[in-house]
Amino acid sequence: MSGREIILGFDMALSNSAAISIDGKILSPTSSKNSPSRPSAMMKIIDSLLEEVDASPDQISALTMNIGPGSFTGIRVGIATAKGLAIPFNTPLIPFTSFEMIASINPDYKDGGIIINAGGGYFYFQASCESKNGNISSRASLLKTDEVIAKVDKLSTILLYGNKLDETGRNFKEMFPDKNIISENKDMAALLCVAAGVAFKNNEFLKPVELKPFYVKPSYVNL
Repeated sequence: MSGREIILGFDMALSNSAAISIDGKILSPTSSKNSPSRPSAMMKIIDSLLEEVDASPDQISALTMNIGPGSFTGIRVGIATAKGLAIPFNTPLIPFTSFEMIASINPDYKDGGIIINAGGGYFYFQASCESKNGNISSRASLLKTDEVIAKVDKLSTILLYGNKLDETGRNFKEMFPDKNIISENKDMAALLCVAAGVAFKNNEFLKPVELKPFYVKPSYVNL
């Protein structure tokens, strides 16, 4: 069918999942337990979603993806997958950072920060969030546990996201009972489609050549 607004969203940085929206209606997101280093697993999900809505890659109105931070390999493979799908048809790309997507779950929080469990005792951190609605953010950073605890102490609201999040959330809540600490572990793909639908209508998208990853490195690493 032609004339439909088809937005395909996928996340290989945090949740390794994909979703598709048809004229604003989100289909149930599909996830994979395979490693994000295997693009073939994500392509199988994408092919399945397109088949479900009787669409082909050339009929995709826009592609949206999580550009990081998160799994280094997942981000790299996700960027390559997006370009591979978009370049043949010059499909518009609508990228979002992990911070933007987590902030969209609770858009009304103020004087807050976002913490993503990076594993190995490290956390991605950003105070507030720089998003397409004009919010202002601090520079994103990758912090050790004691460093992120010091950040939490200065903020009133914290959004948490990542593996073993409930355990992490309970620890933070015990340490800071006066803080508003919100634990989130929602699938990113559906959130991407919702946000991209708005951006697409506002003509806020990139060409494939303009797509870049959003990496966050420890402060002691100089690249």
